[in-house]
Amino acid sequence: MKALITYAPQDAEPQSWEFDPEDADNLEAEKIELVGDTSWDAYGHWTDLMSRFNARAVRALLWVLMCRTQPDLDFNQVRFRISEIDIQFVDEPEPEGKGEAGDSDTDSPSPTTD
Repeated sequence: MKALITYAPQDAEPQSWEFDPEDADNLEAEKIELVGDTSWDAYGHWTDLMSRFNARAVRALLWVLMCRTQPDLDFNQVRFRISEIDIQFVDEPEPEGKGEAGDSDTDSPSPTTD
């Protein structure tokens, strides 16, 4: 479940990030777990809430992404209007050869019965 996150505050330039929860750094995942408080108990629970646009889960994601360039940013400093955040989930293409049987054309002749 890769995502493209765009934060476009009214008074600043928009910022965009690509984020793949499955490819996250363990320290970022732990930070997300810590700020979950009672909203989620594990990183996996957070990904579900974030994909449903739970406000605290989205704030945790935005905080982690912003901390990449502002390491001293406090979680409580992250405030945004819902209209300033856009999250687009990117479907990953199926790997080659993983389609349904008969989906690909081979040059092999079909077996025939006499």
